[in-house]
Amino acid sequence: MRRSRRCPRSMHSCGSALRSRRTSSIPSRSWSSWPLATRPCLKGKGEPMTLLKRLLNLREAREKRDAQSVRHARHARAQADEEVATAERILEQGLLDARREGDALFDGMRGQLWSLSAVQGMHGKLESLRQGAEALRAGVAEAEEQRQASQEQLEATQAVHRRSQKQVGKTKEMHTVQEREMAAQRERKEDLEMEEIGSLRASSRGSLRGSPRRFTI
Repeated sequence: MRRSRRCPRSMHSCGSALRSRRTSSIPSRSWSSWPLATRPCLKGKGEPMTLLKRLLNLREAREKRDAQSVRHARHARAQADEEVATAERILEQGLLDARREGDALFDGMRGQLWSLSAVQGMHGKLESLRQGAEALRAGVAEAEEQRQASQEQLEATQAVHRRSQKQVGKTKEMHTVQEREMAAQRERKEDLEMEEIGSLRASSRGSLRGSPRRFTI
């Protein structure tokens, strides 16, 4: 007498149900059809970034450009300070030279008789010295205006940079919260899948124990 053992059908049906349960969690739609804000971010898979991540990257890039603008504005402000200092030194030296030349002219006229043309020529030289001093003063005033404009530009770029820094900070906070929520969702999903697998295994064991064995002669 030969005895053979047949595998019950419940075992095959349980295995197919388990495979169907495992594959049911896989999305049937392509990645391109998912909304950007709801696309899962899987590391190492090359999937598209979420919309919030793209927004964070854009704002960080803009913050870097604003920081670069602030550095340029500070450099321009420093150059304006140097130009003002240079113009003031030139004015001071010009006034000293004009005073010396004027004193030399008056010293040369003492105790002498001068013709009208000589006197007019002396007045012309004094007028030229005065105009030169006025031009130097105008240069200092222009340098001061340029420094004021540079200061205003620096303050404006600093305000823009502070605003972009705040936007980056808020976006980072939102992105961190989103990452935590997605991680929690993944953990809950994994827990549910493990519970389902455990229940399926338990049901399959119960079906094997309760099924009668058939023997053939």
